[in-house]
Amino acid sequence: MFEYKNVTDIPTVTLINTVNEIFKDYIVPVRWDINSFEKDSKEFSISLEDSFIVYENQKPIGVSIISCRKDLGRIDSFGVKEEYRGKGIASEMLYKTIEILKWKGVKKIVLEVASMEERAIKFYEKHGFKIKRILESFHTDVPDNIPPKNTYTIEDPNWLKESSFLAKTNLKRITNWQRHPQTLYLSDQRYKIEKIKSWDYVDGYVVWGINDDNTYIVDAAPIVDVSKYDELILDIKNKLSFYKNKIIVVAVPEDDPLNKALKNNNFQVFLQQKEMQMKFH
Repeated sequence: MFEYKNVTDIPTVTLINTVNEIFKDYIVPVRWDINSFEKDSKEFSISLEDSFIVYENQKPIGVSIISCRKDLGRIDSFGVKEEYRGKGIASEMLYKTIEILKWKGVKKIVLEVASMEERAIKFYEKHGFKIKRILESFHTDVPDNIPPKNTYTIEDPNWLKESSFLAKTNLKRITNWQRHPQTLYLSDQRYKIEKIKSWDYVDGYVVWGINDDNTYIVDAAPIVDVSKYDELILDIKNKLSFYKNKIIVVAVPEDDPLNKALKNNNFQVFLQQKEMQMKFH
């Protein structure tokens, strides 16, 4: 007998351990700890009161973590433990998830699936989701320390939100959830936020971070002139080369000008995902 529990009614550590176990064998594994879970919850607008865990005999076996922003919903993490796959519980969970989002007034649901996860893609297609576009993750090596030409100054989330909205409009960017101005704003200085200036002119911005293995770009864009994208990415690449010799950029939509700028600067694709969506009329 399956039992559904709201994630706000269980210990956070139980939720984190369940998610990590379910996704440990995925192409894109999840490795949450308390700190990263709390930051992700805020940054990606995870709706804990609408997310749930499925139990069988008091044992957690599945999870559905969802996000909401007005009439747009996102399935952040969804799955069941390996021994329960193919038994129909995932379909029951997805129906419940969709109904929750409908009840909240959502008009469109989005999610991402690794392109190699053919079984998962067919599962979502069977339940009414359609592939919208490809998201590509990139890496590049930067062995040479070449000084950047531009000036980089620290900014705050409010400045970033305004600037990224301008860039989205001026550059006609169709941003995915991870790069939406609201997401960048809600990251709340989780990353380094920097204004990029040449002389006294503001060229754009970069949001980036660093870990043990590499630096990573969360988002970067000129604010006004899309033709400056290639030049901007090259300068950012040179700047970050002083920290690590490898740079990662994940889940960039194929129709985002950032994607083209990365490829023009010798970034190589190492993973593709399919962004899928379901619309309600």
